[in-house]
Amino acid sequence: MLKLMIVDDELLMRIGLRSMLEWETYGFQIVGEASNGREAVELAMRVPPDLVISDIKMPVMDGLEMIRELSARIPRCQFVIISNFDDFHLVK
Repeated sequence: MLKLMIVDDELLMRIGLRSMLEWETYGFQIVGEASNGREAVELAMRVPPDLVISDIKMPVMDGLEMIRELSARIPRCQFVIISNFDDFHLVK
């Protein structure tokens, strides 16, 4: 099973992502959720994920800074960015 982490500052978004798919059917185990990038980095150091689904704009540490830090610490980790359409320029 691949380890999945969900990171978003909005609780309803985290709940929605967690419940929208039967993750186990696709080979994923949800190993944690975080409400900001700093929490995600701390959690990832305890349970290294294979995939992180994350928002960009979050308090404390944004998604892009979190990705930079986790990429350096866990090189095999992959990322999927979710964002408001108005923020798409940040993804580029």
